[in-house]
Amino acid sequence: MSALLRAELIKLMTVRGTLGLLFGAVAVALIGAVSTIGSGEPEGLAVPLGDQQFFVLASVNLALFALILGIKMFTDEFRHGSIIPTMVLEPDRSRVLLAKAVVGALAGGILVLIAQATTLVVAHLLIGARGVDPSWTASDAVAAGGLVAAGALWAVIGVGVGAVVRHQVAAIVGGVVWIVIIENIGTGFLGDAARFFPGQAAHALARVTGFGDVLLAPAIGGLLFVGYAVLLTVIGTQALVRRDIAVA
Repeated sequence: MSALLRAELIKLMTVRGTLGLLFGAVAVALIGAVSTIGSGEPEGLAVPLGDQQFFVLASVNLALFALILGIKMFTDEFRHGSIIPTMVLEPDRSRVLLAKAVVGALAGGILVLIAQATTLVVAHLLIGARGVDPSWTASDAVAAGGLVAAGALWAVIGVGVGAVVRHQVAAIVGGVVWIVIIENIGTGFLGDAARFFPGQAAHALARVTGFGDVLLAPAIGGLLFVGYAVLLTVIGTQALVRRDIAVA
């Protein structure tokens, strides 16, 4: 298993798209911080991290990047044909998916950690420049940690989606539509029932209080989101085991 993990790490680190996703995540998170802090009222900036508008945006935007990272771990291999030698070297397809899920979780968490840390430094400076004392508390640190954990789980979900939907564009577009559109529509039309959607569970894990009272408690939301990650891993494993392998 260790050889598989090393192989997946090497693949991820040598693909140019990985660095592009990291830079994109940092850029988008920074744009959200600069725009919301620059246009916000000073009294609205002296609130906990979970209530900050830039943190709410980061919970959505960084989820997209982590999900896409996980999707690409499988769909890149189908696109370029490297999935065939991967399966020849390791015939046990469930082990291949598990290795990708573990490495994906690590990479997704690191991606969100870097983007979030960069954003918090800039946000601290910008809020201070607006004449507000930005004082982050222990609960804010827990929220930041929850966002990193959510990023890791989004990447695992992406790996499962990539194993099921092998066409990269279709998988990525579907993920974007779900997070950006369906989650929002569901929240508007389903009311409290929408709190059980994966995106809302991820927001609860990150303590994104800017969404109001619609979210589950952080612990319950976190457990539910872990359940979604496990479910997609199982579904992806079954799809990988039962289908013939071919390039996209």
